[in-house]
Amino acid sequence: MKKLTSMVQVQKLCRPLLAGGVYVITSADTFLRDEGISLVRAAACGEREEVDDFNADELDAREGLGSALELARSYPMMAQTRWVHISHIESVKDKEAQKLLEYLADPMPTTVLCLSAGKLDGRTKMPKQLAKLSTWMADLALPSQREMPDWIRTRAGSSGLQMDNQAAVLMAEVIGTNLQLVERSLEMLANYVY
Repeated sequence: MKKLTSMVQVQKLCRPLLAGGVYVITSADTFLRDEGISLVRAAACGEREEVDDFNADELDAREGLGSALELARSYPMMAQTRWVHISHIESVKDKEAQKLLEYLADPMPTTVLCLSAGKLDGRTKMPKQLAKLSTWMADLALPSQREMPDWIRTRAGSSGLQMDNQAAVLMAEVIGTNLQLVERSLEMLANYVY
């Protein structure tokens, strides 16, 4: 298991993503967590419609893990890969955590299982076992205020925008570390420019 702390590391490890893996993404920031999940899903499923139509399941651990683990253990329909994402795994209680750990010990080779949480309590058994049994685990932290200009310039570049350092610093001072607001602002700039 590899422990990741940045989105760049997640992007690099998503390139050779294979079915049968279990990927854990945690972040207190919803934007970063959702972005990490999207990267894993895109690497696992690509643009194939058969995965979206029949073989992609988005589930919430607060509703129980029974059906989620049944789906993870089932074969994909008319495709090579099944995508199962279980959110809010921090809410899993000990009894259900044991079922999840049993699955992790012998995952389905055709399923990509993505688990996500806001924050896991590292003192409990489940996060320790997740770290041990998962393919990789990413705990994504917000960039600091000092790191924001570089983050903004990188995001602007991925949107096709060129931004000098002074503009990125100004945007970081005005917006702060609200990544969702930065992303929306860059989208508005891109729409204005193009």
